[in-house]
Order: sequence, then C-alpha cells, then structure tokens
Amino acid sequence: MSTIYLRPWRAALKSALVAAAVGVPLGLIVVFFKQFDSRPGHAETAWWGWIAMPVLTAVFLFVVGFFFALFAAVGFNLATRVAGSAVQRSGSADV
Repeated sequence: MSTIYLRPWRAALKSALVAAAVGVPLGLIVVFFKQFDSRPGHAETAWWGWIAMPVLTAVFLFVVGFFFALFAAVGFNLATRVAGSAVQRSGSADV
C-alpha cells in the first residue's frame, strides 16, 4: 500500500506564489477605491502608492500563505502517517 506524502516546502511555496499573485490585483483595487475617500488629504495617492500597495499586499499574502500552507502540509503528512500506520496494524483499509 502506498501512502501519499506532500513535500511541505514545495507545497507551501506553490500556495504562497498563488496568494502573492492574488495580492497584486487586490492591492490595485484598494488603491483605486482609496481615490474616492472623501476625507481631506486622503484622496490623493502619489505615483509610488500605485506600486507600493500591490507589492506590499503581495508580500504580506505570500508570507501568510506560505506559513499557512506549510502548517497544512505538515499536518496532512502527519495525518496520513497516522492513518497509514493504523491500516498496517489492522491489515485492512476499512479503518
């Protein structure tokens, strides 16, 4: 019987890259809607704000997504090892 194991670092890196890719348009949306802030001095976004906000959002989501996916992959590996050892002890897959 073969057991599926994830490579935690590789799975976490792939998930974090997807999260960062989502962060770029999300940051642009935040900057766009910031333009409609009616408070004095809050509606003007400098040119660098259009670059900084998507980059910062992508970096934040990359870090959070990496650690979230890393813990999920490690937990998945632990759960499959426990389930695999239970199947081996019982001799059947009906555990």
